[in-house]
Amino acid sequence: MRPLYIALNLNVDGIQFSSSKDLLAHFGHNVGNLAFVYAMTNQIMGDVAYYSDVKNRKDFKDYVRDNFDVLVFPAANNIGENSDMGWLADILEKTQLPILIVGLGVQAQFGKERFPLKSGTLRLIDILKERRTRVGVRGKFTQEFLAELGMDQVVVTGCPSNFINPDPYLGKSLESKYQALSSGLSSVALNLEYFRLDSTKVKMLTSWLSHHAGALILQSDEDVFGLMRNDFGGSKEKAEYISKYFLGNPNVSDFKKWLARFGRVYCHLPSWMDYLRCVSLSVGSRFHGNMLAIQAGVPALVFPHDTRTLEMCETMSIPYLPWDNIMPGDTIEKIVQGIHFSGKAFDERRQELARIYRGLIVDAGLDAAQGLQDLCD
Repeated sequence: MRPLYIALNLNVDGIQFSSSKDLLAHFGHNVGNLAFVYAMTNQIMGDVAYYSDVKNRKDFKDYVRDNFDVLVFPAANNIGENSDMGWLADILEKTQLPILIVGLGVQAQFGKERFPLKSGTLRLIDILKERRTRVGVRGKFTQEFLAELGMDQVVVTGCPSNFINPDPYLGKSLESKYQALSSGLSSVALNLEYFRLDSTKVKMLTSWLSHHAGALILQSDEDVFGLMRNDFGGSKEKAEYISKYFLGNPNVSDFKKWLARFGRVYCHLPSWMDYLRCVSLSVGSRFHGNMLAIQAGVPALVFPHDTRTLEMCETMSIPYLPWDNIMPGDTIEKIVQGIHFSGKAFDERRQELARIYRGLIVDAGLDAAQGLQDLCD
């Protein structure tokens, strides 16, 4: 079987020379998207080909149908109030190929868990229902949301990024590291979704870096990337706002010095994970930044602030502390005291989800790679 991945291309040479705007556009405006694309392209057997390389061909429909057997969509929080998935429905209608979708999630704010969908998204759902396509979703919340729309062929897989590390006893090795956190932290990796979060708490979290070694790993926002990568094109007022948001100090020069010391940007997933191996703990509101730490064998704690992050933590037994439960003045030492992690529960759940995921791959006519097979046995 010959898969065609509808995903960002992991093999773009020279991406490091791109402007911050173009770099983020390539990664779907969040470099965290690297996690699940890298995962699926390594967990399914066969050569990797990308939709972006063929979409502009004049003979697109015939070429795709002649050269590929199945579409593969490494999904994210694509079901949202402002998201229109009509473009994917168009691809399915043009090619008439079957599709493997894994990791699909609903993006919703707490207190607003139900909302109307765009017409293109509803059209995609109708196609999937008509074809009886089984879809792997991030958690129970998404499963129930889609069930209300008549999609009963949905199974919970969590995110494919959960299976990057092929060690079936990853949880067992992590448990002792979580327990060791009570003895002290030497370094911290911090990941945040910026301007939707309360600035007072963000400043508290960034202050943790001033008391520990570590890094703020940037995943999104062109302006923040621009300040980090020295191609900021915004106004002086915007730069001062960002500086004050993170550090409480509007002095842009001071903020850029702070970023030079603590900021990190990764466009290559193995390098990102390799850095994470050197820290004691990863914390923050970004799920995939923390999941990569877990996969690197490093403890992590997620601060969920919406349904998408919460359901993934619950699905995959990832330790979490709701963002609203963080109090001003909390130290990281205080917060880690409340972490509970069961290596046995994590490993058992991971095996269960891996088997469901493998089943979807096989149902699509594809073969699971050996690393994923090892997690299922």
